[in-house]
Amino acid sequence: MHVITDKPPLVVGKSLGAHVASCIAQRQLCDVHSLVLICPGINYGNTFHEFVKSVIPKQQLRQLENGEVIMVDIGGHESWEPFPYSLNLYKDNVANSILKSMGPIEGNFPVRVIHGMEDQTVPFTWSLSLEFDKMFRSDDLQLTLVKNCDHSVISNMHGFDVITKTIERLLEN
Repeated sequence: MHVITDKPPLVVGKSLGAHVASCIAQRQLCDVHSLVLICPGINYGNTFHEFVKSVIPKQQLRQLENGEVIMVDIGGHESWEPFPYSLNLYKDNVANSILKSMGPIEGNFPVRVIHGMEDQTVPFTWSLSLEFDKMFRSDDLQLTLVKNCDHSVISNMHGFDVITKTIERLLEN
């Protein structure tokens, strides 16, 4: 991060990227200005793994269980493109779960969680179950649920506006 900027970054992550963004903050890889987590797949490894196993053909399941990288095609599920998946990715996600691996995320930077209420990939109820108050030590924590938005959140202008205005407000401070 310090190669890119000498100022603390505003770190943004969506879905599994929100888990990665949280790991950056947790491991204090750099000072964080603020954190924006969109439809966060934080600690979602077990649930997502079971979902993948339920949608792939038996041949791919055998390949996955044999340690091979497979291409998962969910076929129309919220406009997903085929993506690579492996047991190593799953195990890494579980091993690096927030709270279990290194405890709560220190730092009193703003944390904003934005989640589409029509999300079928990481349902918004997941964000309600995460106990962000225990996960982040920050006193400046907000959860925003966006009605009529799916996992992409930016699928309509309202969701896009919520994200951009959130980021703009954080950068003003």
